[in-house]
Amino acid sequence: DVSGEATDLIKLGDVLLRQSKLDEAEDSLNRAIKLHQQAQDVTGEASGLAMLGDIFLQRSKLDEAKDSLHRAMELHRQARDVPGEATDLGKLGDIFLRQSKLDEAENSLHRAMELHRKARDFPGEAADLGKLGEVFLRRSKLDEAESLLHRALQL
Repeated sequence: DVSGEATDLIKLGDVLLRQSKLDEAEDSLNRAIKLHQQAQDVTGEASGLAMLGDIFLQRSKLDEAKDSLHRAMELHRQARDVPGEATDLGKLGDIFLRQSKLDEAENSLHRAMELHRKARDFPGEAADLGKLGEVFLRRSKLDEAESLLHRALQL
């Protein structure tokens, strides 16, 4: 069963990522992504790409992380996986924050927040609000930052 093998490879990639065995995790995820493509499992492929983005983030390969997360986001959107798309957007917001691209970060995080709200994912929405607070802190808009962080705490 190709789909089952691909799912197991993603789980293995997750374990290896948590153990900071990044090369092995990347190999496992790349194999999983190919198998998900063969099985035409869009959601599985998106999950593999999102996790691959996490590996690139840990390696500070921000352009590769962005590419992987953009592809994951498109596939999550195609599969109508709102929480998956929201999570991808939140991670993209993180990347933009690291690059001090505050407008892009704000846009990604607003979209992520809206999708998390739509999915009734309160922890995800709270995380997005916290990151948006950081955007406003960096812009020295302290009142807005405080307001966002209070909303995040309420969630």
